[in-house]
Amino acid sequence: MALTGADVYARIIKGETTYDCGLVSDAKPAIKTSTLQRTGIGNVKRARINAHDYEASWSGDVPDGVLLAALLNKDNVFDVQVHDIELIDAVVKSLRLAFDERNPLTYAVDFVGEDMASITALTEADIDHVKGFFVMSDATINFSGSSNTVVKSDIAASREVEAVRGASLDPQDFSKGPFIFEGTITVSPSTSFADVLKGKWLPTDTPFTFSAAFSAQFYDEEGDPIAAPTTVSISCSGMVASETSVNVGSTGPIEIPIKMSIEAVTVS
Repeated sequence: MALTGADVYARIIKGETTYDCGLVSDAKPAIKTSTLQRTGIGNVKRARINAHDYEASWSGDVPDGVLLAALLNKDNVFDVQVHDIELIDAVVKSLRLAFDERNPLTYAVDFVGEDMASITALTEADIDHVKGFFVMSDATINFSGSSNTVVKSDIAASREVEAVRGASLDPQDFSKGPFIFEGTITVSPSTSFADVLKGKWLPTDTPFTFSAAFSAQFYDEEGDPIAAPTTVSISCSGMVASETSVNVGSTGPIEIPIKMSIEAVTVS
C-alpha cells in the first residue's frame, strides 16, 4: 500500500530536547546534487558531481514560544526527522511567522544540514504534541497620531548560510550570517491613514514598534482542558517602513499593508 501523509510524522531534536512541532501541515525533505561541467575545443565535454546539499522544510501551527525561540537562536543545531529519514546537524536558513484575525499563528521553516541518514520510521508514540493552537488576542503598532487595528502580519527571518565542504562533496560545516528581519504589517485605519502614508521617513524619525499576543486553550486526550489558557507574545523593534499602499474599493474595509525592515524580533 502506498505511503500517505497520514502515515508520516515529523519532529525536531536538539541534544536531549525534542520539540513539540505543532500541527505540521506539510513537509519537504530534499537532497540536491550539483555538477561541474567543462567544455573544451572540439566540443569535448566533461562533467562530475561537485556537491551534495541536504535540506528540509515544513510549515504548521505554532505550538508554543519555546519552539520559536529555539529556531531563532542563531547558534542552535538540530536533527530534523521526517518519517524514516533524518537531516543531521541542521541549521535554520529562514523562518516565517504569519497570522491574521481569522487564522492561527503559523510558522514555516527551512533547514540545511550536513548529511541525511535513514532512521526507524517515526510513530505517533515518538511525537510530543498538544491539542490546540494560538489565535490573536491583541496586536498593536505605534504610529504617532492615530490608532490603527492590526488585521494581519507576516514576519520573516532569513540569513545567508554557506556550506563549507573542504575536499568533501558533503558540507562539513556552515558559515552563518546574522538573521535579517523584515515583514508586512497590515492595518485597518479607524478614521485616517494620512500618518501611515507619509511618503517619506527621515533618519531622525523614531522607529516603529509592534507587539502581538496570542492565546490558546490546550486539551488532553480525553478532550478536557489543560490548566489555564496559554499565551505567546511576539515583539518587533527598530521597525522602519519601506513601502505602503492602500486599495480603496466601493465596499468593504480599507486595509493598508506596510512593508517593514525590522531590527529585532523577540518571542516570549
